[in-house]
Amino acid sequence: MFNRGGIVMKASTKIVMGFAVLALLALSACTRDKQEEPTSTAPTINLLNRDDAAQFILDNIDLQGTEPLEVRLLDRMLNTGDIIEEIDAKYRHTANDYEWFALIDRHPGAFMSRPLEYALLNYRTQQVNVSKHNEFPKLNGSPIYPTLASYKNQRDIIFSRTQSGERAKGPSFASSRSLVGSAAILNAINSVKTPRMAEDNSPYQKRHFAVLMNNYEGGPIGEEVEANLANMAEAMNANGYEVVPFISDPAGEETEPFLHLKQARNRGLFQLRNFVKRHDDENDTCENMLIYITGKMDVEQTRTGLRPYISLEEYYAGEDNDRKPNKKFYPEDLADILSELKSCHINIVIDANHSGAFIEPLLRLPKVETVTASCAAEEYAYTSYYELADADTPDPYGRADGERGGEFTSGFTKGLMDTSTLGSSELPAYQIVSIGYKSAVSNDISFIAGKTHPTVAARVKSSRCRHGIDN
Repeated sequence: MFNRGGIVMKASTKIVMGFAVLALLALSACTRDKQEEPTSTAPTINLLNRDDAAQFILDNIDLQGTEPLEVRLLDRMLNTGDIIEEIDAKYRHTANDYEWFALIDRHPGAFMSRPLEYALLNYRTQQVNVSKHNEFPKLNGSPIYPTLASYKNQRDIIFSRTQSGERAKGPSFASSRSLVGSAAILNAINSVKTPRMAEDNSPYQKRHFAVLMNNYEGGPIGEEVEANLANMAEAMNANGYEVVPFISDPAGEETEPFLHLKQARNRGLFQLRNFVKRHDDENDTCENMLIYITGKMDVEQTRTGLRPYISLEEYYAGEDNDRKPNKKFYPEDLADILSELKSCHINIVIDANHSGAFIEPLLRLPKVETVTASCAAEEYAYTSYYELADADTPDPYGRADGERGGEFTSGFTKGLMDTSTLGSSELPAYQIVSIGYKSAVSNDISFIAGKTHPTVAARVKSSRCRHGIDN
């Protein structure tokens, strides 16, 4: 019985084991089938890796549109305690963790302050914070791009929609807007009417001076400003004009062939007033004066429109101390100072952002003959290290030809240097303007590409020196 029962038990065990084996075979078959199915896994984002960080930033900022745009990513992460500041502004950010820093340039190649954005990516929180700015950044007190060569370095560009970007993505802006045709450019140049002044009846000596002014130095744009000043000084000297020296270091009495307006205690304005006082004699009525200004220009919106100004280092309340002090020097302030000059041949040339907004206020001064601006009031002027047109519209005067500084000034001074080689010297200032302006628009690729609209405006009223404009 026991044995029989044992036999029965063994048979049952065999049956159960058989079902177990079948179950295991079925399970292994299912497992094998599942393993053979392809699996999809999302790539892991490693924000400690620069390439991943670059793509993450690009995915989280606005890259829409066809206008020029460049995004640059610093080649290393910010460490805790690193400080990002805005040159010439109060912005200051201290990193409290490892962060990536990107610079978003909405107007690549624009001459001075322009729409910029700073993007900070925290690798731990994966948050991208974007803030709007107008000036280039500094890292721990030093400019991130201290020289033009460092700024032109393409290795830190992670997105570019410009002609100069080696890794351009998307269409160039030049192809998305209608360029000014060569015939239209030629007509525009030939239609320029500069003033033809009558001879002075004054018996005094006709001396010729050039006063060069700026308010910006340092960094890649500072190099372009220096090139502008050097170009203009060389061109004016070549045409017989005395370039007025100004003190650059009050302690050492060192001088430079230009006036730096943005000095401590507003020494720049003090030196400008002293220059005017030295030229307030009636014997100086026939002086030909060309005043050239380059550097940082800004505009503020008022109820009557855009009002331009030059940034100063110290607070200033106007020549008559009749307004609330601020760090702004308006065209009316410049006109107030220049109004003391006895010279009746004052011509002003400005190469800076929004320079067209300076024309009307300065032309109100009866002794100003012409005011020339490199761009319109709402426009930005451009440096020469960016090609602002497509390959079908070559730059007539580029860096390979010796161009340096701003697009407008480089063309302006080229015309004066070409004229000086023909033996011309001591031309009246209005003729200097005529030659320089026509050369500038002929060689300014930002004008040719339709980005800027340089303008020369002349008075239509005679002044007491009895020089008139013959139209």
